[in-house]
Amino acid sequence: MKFKFLTIISFLAFSWLFIACSDEDTEDLGNWVKGSEFDGLPRSNGVAFAIDNNKVYYGTGYSNDEEYFNDLWEFDAEYGYWIQKADFPGSARSGAVSFVANGIGYVGTGYDGEEKLNDFYAYNPATNEWTKVADFEGDARYGAVAFGIDDQGYVGTGYTGNEVKDFWKYDPQSDSWTQIVSIGGSKRRDATAFVYDGKGYVCTGTSDGLYNEEMYQYDPYTGFWTQMTDLDDDEDWEVTRKNAVSFVFEGKAYVGAGEKNGSTINSFWAWNPVTDTWDEVNDFEGAPRSNACSFVTQDKAYVTGGQYGSYYLDDIWEWRPFEEADNDD
Repeated sequence: MKFKFLTIISFLAFSWLFIACSDEDTEDLGNWVKGSEFDGLPRSNGVAFAIDNNKVYYGTGYSNDEEYFNDLWEFDAEYGYWIQKADFPGSARSGAVSFVANGIGYVGTGYDGEEKLNDFYAYNPATNEWTKVADFEGDARYGAVAFGIDDQGYVGTGYTGNEVKDFWKYDPQSDSWTQIVSIGGSKRRDATAFVYDGKGYVCTGTSDGLYNEEMYQYDPYTGFWTQMTDLDDDEDWEVTRKNAVSFVFEGKAYVGAGEKNGSTINSFWAWNPVTDTWDEVNDFEGAPRSNACSFVTQDKAYVTGGQYGSYYLDDIWEWRPFEEADNDD
């Protein structure tokens, strides 16, 4: 892990705080194992997307020297090494979003230090080439969320100068954006999103300085959002935070790390889609962090990058949900 001193703290952050656990026995469930460090410079607010079973792409972001990145790196999960690929052709940026549709990675929106952005680009891993696609048709923004379902991309929420809750669908065949029904509940920025069983989920983030307690499910076949169990359930769980990471692995969705009430945290929670309930699992074993990235390959789940106070990070950690917790591995 490489640390760099921060001269200006990034304005973006991911976060969640878990205060209680619904089952004391789950607190030590799962193990985090440190993997091969990222070869590029430490950063936060990057993007990551997985295209095939064992290849993941990670890039863009922000460092402590007020530097915005446009590099892209490929991680081979089978052998644990990184290779630099073709640079992202748009302006260097942080707070962008990414999704995958039809084997192509899409990256867009964000902030370049001067302007909020709405441009989008497609990355073809077979040719290692980027192509400019239609600009996002919503207002330029950063701190949004995105996910891909059935070869369509979905982008929404974020900060345009104000927090927003609009959502848009991208069709790669027509290279066009269509506005869909807005997410329910409050407007939000710095939230997180994941896909489970063909449906998109959005949770966490903040609205007017308050932490969002609502999680919503989007069904692309009906075109509507459904509210799920709140993230704050008194004595059982409290998953609220901003700038967290999330991923789906081995039948559950995981949300963790991030920031709440001015503190960077490392707690992690698992959402059970059958019962729509949350259980606390073993804390993330690296440094607490916000603005990190997560990704899943065929049989592994990872968290990498982010920032902890005045430090930017380049370590990578694998989540093993069925192992006992071991802080020494």
